[in-house]
Amino acid sequence: MPTRTIEAGALSPTSQLAASNTVHFPDESAEYRTARNLLLMEEIELRRHLERVVAQRRALPQGGEIPHNFEFVCETASPWSGSHLLSRKSTRRILFRTD
Repeated sequence: MPTRTIEAGALSPTSQLAASNTVHFPDESAEYRTARNLLLMEEIELRRHLERVVAQRRALPQGGEIPHNFEFVCETASPWSGSHLLSRKSTRRILFRTD
């Protein structure tokens, strides 16, 4: 997948994006709208930060080889091999359940 780079100066300021938001609730107070726009600005900044972290992760050079095989063990499933998970042919997807 090609990496897309956007220069920081090309992004609209979060305050401008929040101010252009036309979604409002009926009878919302000015205090609510101000607080909601501040939250929206933080959410936009968080998304932008995550995108920068993802770009850094994708740009990492190839890491070292795993020196030995290891096994994951869990209470609800059979053990499985770490070498299979981390092989170059693997899709490298890990799913976590929290329940």
